[in-house]
Amino acid sequence: MNYKITESITKFGMFKSILDFFNPVFSFLAIIVLVPFIFISWAISLFKKNNANEFKFEWTSLKSLSNLNLYRLDIDESDLPENLDYPEDTYDFYLTKIKSEPFIQGLQDMFFDTNFAETNSGIYLISYNESGKGMTLWCIDKLNLNLHIVKELQPLDWNLTRVDDDTILLKAVDKKNKYNYIITSNS
Repeated sequence: MNYKITESITKFGMFKSILDFFNPVFSFLAIIVLVPFIFISWAISLFKKNNANEFKFEWTSLKSLSNLNLYRLDIDESDLPENLDYPEDTYDFYLTKIKSEPFIQGLQDMFFDTNFAETNSGIYLISYNESGKGMTLWCIDKLNLNLHIVKELQPLDWNLTRVDDDTILLKAVDKKNKYNYIITSNS
């Protein structure tokens, strides 16, 4: 019988014997540390996924009148549209979507500030428009249930307040100016 033998001999030094001695120790420690770490990471990610569903916003009542119901849907920070004309000096944005019963044309396609004011004749809302188009002050006429533009605004952090039965005050400040508008309805 003939055999073909290929021989390869590698000489190991002291380092290989030390490595062979500590290899089981390193493997044991890796299992003790890595397995719990992987399990905890998995459990945390599972917990975050389950809790993410709990924080979904739902439509809630904004205003109820005898002939009109307004509902709002708050927008989560992570869902803020990037194409809106936001104020430069404000860091917190709270936007909401608004719908109505009966249906008012135009409300469904806009993002509004959460601040609103009501007078005897209407409900005033401020919308964030597309980039470069500023903001708009709107009024929902309580009698006719129409939505109409009151004033085009600069993209600033506006404060909307009712002064009396037919008057609202609209205020904002930027680096150079203080803006005050007193708006009185003539209905």
